[in-house]
Amino acid sequence: MPFDIGDLLKPVAEVSTSMGQIYLYRWNTADLRTFRNLSKETPDVRIRTFLKHISSLNAYWREQQPLKDQDFNLLTKAEIENLLENYLTHNPILTLKSHQINHNSLRLTREENESAISFLDRNLDLEIHQENQGWIRTRATWLKLSTEIRLEGFRTYTEELENKFQEDKESLLTKQNSSLSELTHEERERVKSNLSDDYYTIEEIYIGQYRKSTIVSIYSFLEHSMNHLCELCQEFHALSLKHEELSGTGIERARLYLHKVVKINFELLNTEWSELKGTSKNKRFAVLLRT
Repeated sequence: MPFDIGDLLKPVAEVSTSMGQIYLYRWNTADLRTFRNLSKETPDVRIRTFLKHISSLNAYWREQQPLKDQDFNLLTKAEIENLLENYLTHNPILTLKSHQINHNSLRLTREENESAISFLDRNLDLEIHQENQGWIRTRATWLKLSTEIRLEGFRTYTEELENKFQEDKESLLTKQNSSLSELTHEERERVKSNLSDDYYTIEEIYIGQYRKSTIVSIYSFLEHSMNHLCELCQEFHALSLKHEELSGTGIERARLYLHKVVKINFELLNTEWSELKGTSKNKRFAVLLRT
């Protein structure tokens, strides 16, 4: 039988109450947001509020309206429990779905004598956890992509400038060779002196300054990216400890957090990391970072 998207819009359950028929619908992103905003409330308050949002007196999706407080207050405790039991029984999201957390398949099972409120509360917490992790994964993918684009930009920038400076130096040498042949000895020495000054300006000042600024920019970008990665890992694994709470600063603190707290193996990067540490400990480089 072909899939009918209209089935997603139909009520998942229909329950008789003292108010008449109440129709229960699948939850959506807005309903989960409502539940998330009640995180400091008790499970009973959270689920009762959530239930109002997925309940309606109308069976037609286009005319679905959540129950109002005055309507919901007319229901007895037994009727509310019956609504929840029907929702748990007939909602395919709850009865068929396996949840994925940290790559381990987990299906929530209802404990013996567990109330409908408690079981639904746990399911919604899990759904929100999944949604958060999915969003964090998207942000991590974007961080990886933007980092690669930025690094490629640094590479292209340095290659273009290096080529430009090399062309300028070759142009000076060509100019010197073509000019000297027709000059007297005294004139040749004067031209050589002027060209040497120009060559020195390119080699030591222009190239030197651009290389220093590029190294500082890349190092600062690395520090920013590592700190961002620490924040994503802290959110994804719901860690109470933040990287800012560790001793130290910069990339050393970020690496400590990723290695000791997040348990990332840095063994394959030992050589590169030693070079980074050597650069960061250079006094002249430290001065550049502070300027």
